[in-house]
Amino acid sequence: MDRPEGLHDDETLIDLIGVRFSAGIQSSIDETPVNSMYRPSITQRHSYARWVRNAGRAGFPIAGPEMVIGVSNERLLVWRTALIRARPRRFAGAVALTSIHSAGVHRRVFATVLTLLLEGGTIVGVETLHGKHLRAFASAIPSFNDFKSL
Repeated sequence: MDRPEGLHDDETLIDLIGVRFSAGIQSSIDETPVNSMYRPSITQRHSYARWVRNAGRAGFPIAGPEMVIGVSNERLLVWRTALIRARPRRFAGAVALTSIHSAGVHRRVFATVLTLLLEGGTIVGVETLHGKHLRAFASAIPSFNDFKSL
């Protein structure tokens, strides 16, 4: 694969994975999750709007509900997806790895979620169906805690 746009000249891309925003997780360490009585399609739109608001406020790049994320030796990078979902198309931005206070991976019913605790206590979650790949991806983030080994 060609070197995706957005990387610095001296930056090494370690891994890439296609993900989508994770609906339904709390967005701050101070927030209590709320259940909804709306239809799933409405709930999904509201969840995405809330995710965009909170992730954007924390400085996490917004590339749409589905995105490609990459991890380099310096940053977590975000791209809009190409027609083939796992390929980066347009660079949306990046977060310094030092801004990620904690990273963890946990299973949901059908997906595996990467949860990032950013500065200011904001929680950003992205999910994928590729659990093993996501765990390997997350291991490149210095603050990743793999509690599975405990």
